[in-house]
Amino acid sequence: MAGLIALDDAHQAHDGHPYVQLMLDHYHAGAEGDRPRVVGLMPNQSPEPPIILVESICDATLFGLANDQRAILRAQIIQPQEIITFYEPSAVKRDTTLCTQLKNMDPDGRVMKQQFAAAAATLRDVGPCASDLVWRRYMITLEQEYRAGEPEPTGDDAADEVASENFRIKTKVRSLLKEWTFTMPNLNPSSKSFNVTPKFAKLIQILQCFEQQGDEFRGLVLVQKRSTAAAVADMLRTIGDQLPFLRPQTLVGQETRPDVLGGMDRAAQRDTVDEFRSGRTNLLVATRVAEDGIEFPQCSVVIRFDLFDNPISYAQSRARADQNHGHFIIMVEQNNDVHRRVVYGVARLDAALQHWVHAVANTPGGVAPPPSLLEKNHTQRVDSDDEEAPTEECILDPTSGGRIYAKDAAGVIYKYVAAHSEKSSSKPLFEHHLLENGQFQCSLKLPSSSPFRTITGSACKGKYESRRAVCYEACQLLYRLGHLDPKFFPRPPIVRSFLPDIYSDFKAEPDWEARSGPKVPNAQANVNVDATGQLIKGKTAGTRCYVRKRPAFWKNSLTLGFSGQLFPTVIQVDLSGITPNKHRTLCIFSRHALPPIEAFRIFHSGSSVEVSLRRCEPFDLDEQRLHLLHRYTVLLLRTVAGKPIDNPLERTPYLLAPMQSEWELPTAPPESPSYWRPDVQHGIEWEAITAGVSHWFRPLKRGSVEELEGDLDDAMIQDRKTEFSRRFDAVRLRKDLTPRSKPEGLNKDMPFQSYIDLCFARRKGFEGLEDEQQPMIEATAVGEITNRLNPSMNSKINDDPLVSQYLIPELTVRHSIASSVYRTALLFPSIIRRVDDYLLVKELNAKVFDNWLQEKAVLTAITAPSAAVEFDFERQELLGDAYLKYLSSIYLFVTYPTQQEGQMHIARQRIISNRSLLQRAREADVPQYIQAKPFAPKLWVPYNYKFQKRLREEELVEGADKAATDAQSTITDPSSSSLAGRKRSADEMLEGDEVLDEIKGDVDPKVAALETENQTASTKPRRRFEDTRVQWLGDKCVADVAEALIGAAVITGGIESALKISKDLGCYLPRVDRWSDFGRKVLAPPPEWTAELSAESITAIEMITGYSITKPHIIAQALTHTSIHGTDVPCYERLEFLGDAVLDYLVIGHIFDLYGSLSPGALTLLKGSMVTNLVLAALCVEIGLYKYMIFENDALGKEIEDYVAQIQRAQALEYKIADNEGRLPGQYWVDIEPPKPLSDIVESTLGAILVLDNFNSKGTERMYQKVLKPFFERHISLDTLAHHPTKVLFEMFQGRGCQSFEIQEAPKGGKDAEGNEIPEVIVHDVIVASTVDTTLSLATRRSCYMALDAIAGDPGLLDNLCECRAIATAAREAKRKALKAQKSGDAPTAAGTNTEEAAASASGEASVEASEDADLDLDQMQEMDLTDLEDGEVQDGLDIEENEMNLD
Repeated sequence: MAGLIALDDAHQAHDGHPYVQLMLDHYHAGAEGDRPRVVGLMPNQSPEPPIILVESICDATLFGLANDQRAILRAQIIQPQEIITFYEPSAVKRDTTLCTQLKNMDPDGRVMKQQFAAAAATLRDVGPCASDLVWRRYMITLEQEYRAGEPEPTGDDAADEVASENFRIKTKVRSLLKEWTFTMPNLNPSSKSFNVTPKFAKLIQILQCFEQQGDEFRGLVLVQKRSTAAAVADMLRTIGDQLPFLRPQTLVGQETRPDVLGGMDRAAQRDTVDEFRSGRTNLLVATRVAEDGIEFPQCSVVIRFDLFDNPISYAQSRARADQNHGHFIIMVEQNNDVHRRVVYGVARLDAALQHWVHAVANTPGGVAPPPSLLEKNHTQRVDSDDEEAPTEECILDPTSGGRIYAKDAAGVIYKYVAAHSEKSSSKPLFEHHLLENGQFQCSLKLPSSSPFRTITGSACKGKYESRRAVCYEACQLLYRLGHLDPKFFPRPPIVRSFLPDIYSDFKAEPDWEARSGPKVPNAQANVNVDATGQLIKGKTAGTRCYVRKRPAFWKNSLTLGFSGQLFPTVIQVDLSGITPNKHRTLCIFSRHALPPIEAFRIFHSGSSVEVSLRRCEPFDLDEQRLHLLHRYTVLLLRTVAGKPIDNPLERTPYLLAPMQSEWELPTAPPESPSYWRPDVQHGIEWEAITAGVSHWFRPLKRGSVEELEGDLDDAMIQDRKTEFSRRFDAVRLRKDLTPRSKPEGLNKDMPFQSYIDLCFARRKGFEGLEDEQQPMIEATAVGEITNRLNPSMNSKINDDPLVSQYLIPELTVRHSIASSVYRTALLFPSIIRRVDDYLLVKELNAKVFDNWLQEKAVLTAITAPSAAVEFDFERQELLGDAYLKYLSSIYLFVTYPTQQEGQMHIARQRIISNRSLLQRAREADVPQYIQAKPFAPKLWVPYNYKFQKRLREEELVEGADKAATDAQSTITDPSSSSLAGRKRSADEMLEGDEVLDEIKGDVDPKVAALETENQTASTKPRRRFEDTRVQWLGDKCVADVAEALIGAAVITGGIESALKISKDLGCYLPRVDRWSDFGRKVLAPPPEWTAELSAESITAIEMITGYSITKPHIIAQALTHTSIHGTDVPCYERLEFLGDAVLDYLVIGHIFDLYGSLSPGALTLLKGSMVTNLVLAALCVEIGLYKYMIFENDALGKEIEDYVAQIQRAQALEYKIADNEGRLPGQYWVDIEPPKPLSDIVESTLGAILVLDNFNSKGTERMYQKVLKPFFERHISLDTLAHHPTKVLFEMFQGRGCQSFEIQEAPKGGKDAEGNEIPEVIVHDVIVASTVDTTLSLATRRSCYMALDAIAGDPGLLDNLCECRAIATAAREAKRKALKAQKSGDAPTAAGTNTEEAAASASGEASVEASEDADLDLDQMQEMDLTDLEDGEVQDGLDIEENEMNLD
């Protein structure tokens, strides 16, 4: 970039001049420090108002223009006068007397739910008087219903009873309202009967200021909710004598609910605007519908009664004010952090955005917004907006649930253009055309990277309406083409999740595993109510039941229907270098385009494989092929799942199709546009799809050996003509073998002389072969569904079996699905599970974080270790924990300048405690997104699929269409599963369904009654993983996820992004919106209050830290010990508190990036070894910082002197040994106890540098890179890490299940005659080791070393002392025998046994339950126990005893 920009006639650099484009594209696009200087030349004439815009665009100051003259010019510029006015928070919290009585009539809100919500919102915004007026308006609806009379019976007794009860309630309400005396507004705040909010009183004061304008007055009051608009207008009419010049009216969106506000269709909107234009109405109280899309005159004043939530709303509402003499007034609640953030956001717009905001109001065609609009569009979650009715047309984003209504369309287009334009443009976006009939049409011009460049909208009566129409139609077209990314949709609301009804009245968690002994009917409930009022009850303290969310994408896409257009997504999996077997490409067809999903990994044959999903060009499909594709999808999924499942087309979320064998994904041609997508419709293998639907299997072609050999190519074959039978990959045709050959690989005790003999013995109804000389088929068994997301589990799977089997062609059939297709399809369950994970991530990211976070980081953050995949939240939780400590420490340091370290430490613990994090996560409804259950392949059922009957042989051969039709109308007994007679589990019934009610609604009543009876009669405990709608999570797990999400923000955008996300999660940091706010708030002690450092000391400290010190008194405070006399002299304690958090954050950030694959436990151990007092004191001595510490304590000086001598000797010795051994020096400081002030001043120095930099981290990072990092890399690594002996000893005891070990002080105070500490290591009341040292920490370390030496010297020592494992094994065996005896009926019931035996009998462990399933194989039992254990215990943070993990 050039170093100087010279502009001639610079005074023209405003509005649409090319200079504006030059500065926006090339100057403001660069980093602030890299921008060139600007010199502008202009004629010698009196400056005019636009010069203020020139200064902003050119980032320059007009030479010779005085500040007072600049203020005059600024006032003359063509823009409304912006005013921010503050009002006090409302003190009214309780319902009015009228509302209370009405709630007594309708206690559950079944009849008047909408009215209660409107009354509550009005009470909060306008006051008690207006809240009662909501019910006065409701009387109109009640009178109409009362005159109509009680509803006629419909024949449905239950529905008629409900309707009759509702009518009775409404009749009582009508009687009460008719007799009620509604009070008049009292605007006197000093009066006891003051019945409006300070917010409404402030609005009255504002409006009174414009009374002098008389008939020229036009005002617009913008609110968020329709109920608020009606209440404000009603109140203004009621107090008309105080504001006689006002003639108010409401303007709201279309299809308003008539029982709340009364209807307002488009004609009513036009009539209201005409009245406003003519002057019959001079004040509109409107919702967001008035921001854009309706044309009416510019207003004298625009008042934001409720705040805007993004820059687009700000620009549009500001444009409604008269640009010459109008006022734009923003009402802000005092001490409201959300309001303050919103206002500061628009006050800090960059020059490009300021220019765009100005152009929105002054350029008829509008201009393209700059890309920075997306950065500023972090939408605040303001109260619900226009309350659209369900009948209003909208565009639904299936991923997040966001909706685009007509009034939102212009804002969406602005965001779309900002995202697809590389630079700002001064060219107009819109062009209006006046038609012959007097109507207007608007054309929209999009960037070159869009799938279409220009679109013309429908004809409308006004310009604003035509612009809204073209924007909405452009959104519709982009949506249909699959190019409207979810991030462009308005931020969807958080819909609170509630547990299913069967969980609403738990007195305790259902004892599904019978681990807690006999059930006690009156057990005390662990009840918790979160901020949403949701009642959640758990089994034990710290464990709660939550909804387990499924992606909204599939459910929402079902509402779109198959219109004939399909959106293909190709699954690309390259296994060429891992397995010799061919894998065919599969394509997913969805009703709506899948959102972009980044590549992810699965695991095959012990290796990782990248899976990428490539979105392709949508195309239309005729009905015949659509049904073919649907039936083929059912065939493929039934074959892969091995279960008799089916799904009608209207409930099928996606379709699958194989691509042709040699097909390759097309690549983009040269110079293709960025929106180009490959066309795949000609690569679909329709011939195989048609054949598969016609005949699910067929006999092999045996006309000749060559024909048979060709038919076995890429063939999957079966040895029986049943749907669920053994399947094989055909390897080759063995011409050297016939059915008369002796079978290979049989046991010696099997006297079969030929394959024919074997068939007579093994095949029921076998009568012989037509051709006993036919060649045999060598085949290998095909694989089955496995968990491809777990690398450790996958490494044990043999994906390429080598054991061959030999089949007789005459008895074998070929499946219609090719082997290469089936192999890829086996990967599909794991792939779609990961796709579902990303869809959940996108939904969470949109609803809670406004698409601010990296999706991979969010996925990691919500994945618990119990999910058993390649990643989990633990590493990011460490990063988020360090950031939270860093953030909260700075906030407390700045906010409470007089608080001492101890008080701030307590306050910090409240902010970062697990309890606080848990509450924030629950308020944001994060727990429902947490992935804590592992993927269970054998229980997998595709979304929405139900269990149907198994198909007969003739149905499979004659045709699948008839079979499918019959199957859809019949649901057989649950035992008709395909898995070797295994009973269908509840998880299989629920896995593919959104809610239990859907299943019950589809099942025949007789079958449902039979299932209910069977479940009631069953006495076997249900497993916790049965109901896939819910999950049990530990409080610590949820809190850790909240920290991991903050860690994801650090990864995404550093400390600024993490600050935003922390506040989104509810972290209370008032008056802090961006990191720079800390620097403006900090208060440092004046120089005369602190101790002094000499110039030489300052220079030396600068050399040590690598930081140039501008305020020496801050560094002096960091080095001042508490021993300095005088209470007014500040010491280092507060800075040490701050520096401790700085050090933690820097260390975690360093090792997090350095050791990308290191486990969380190892990271914690590594970090702990870097921030201890021992290592920091040694560092302090090495760099010589201790020499400049200011103190007045002789004992401390002697202690430091002795420590320096010891540590230097130890360092010299360690360096010498390391040099001789050719290694890096180790941790020479571990056995030397340091004076604590030495480590404190290292941390306080870091804190002081942070304060000097106004909390910019550059200075602390420079000191870390210069001082701490080299020291850590030289002395502390995973190889040189010294494990604490106490930790090693405790892990040893826990590993062998010992329940009786401790470290305690010796009797008589635990000290010897000289005052030295004497800790003892005791195992089962036997003292194993004891030693003496000056401090308790050193003595404990030495005692543990001695205990480890004693155990190493006598391997049988612990076996002689501890029998805990043997006792636990015996107890487990006793429980197993008792359960077995009770099940067989040979043992007495629990009532006839002693208490201990009854408890043991009732506490049946998961392993015993699994062994009771005689028809489950060992793999299934292990998988089910692993699922149960991971979900139930690991994620809850509870200890698992070894006896609970036995799988014998």
